[in-house]
Amino acid sequence: MQTAMVIRGRLVGPRNVELEESVGDMSPDVEVIVRPKVQATAEGPKDLIEFLRSVPSGGRTREDIDHQLAEERSAWGDR
Repeated sequence: MQTAMVIRGRLVGPRNVELEESVGDMSPDVEVIVRPKVQATAEGPKDLIEFLRSVPSGGRTREDIDHQLAEERSAWGDR
């Protein structure tokens, strides 16, 4: 059994799709699922890096985090 492929394309008629890349050596009998391409919106980030930059930074300092880690490690004992 072959794996599924996601290939972008565009409708060139009510029954025809033009693909942006080759499907390789796939069987001539295929199943096609058509859905609109999701467009990036002006009000939201376009990729993961932009999303991470848009998230407000936490209020904890490095020293606060180090202190919490030291407390947790000391609770472990000799484990």
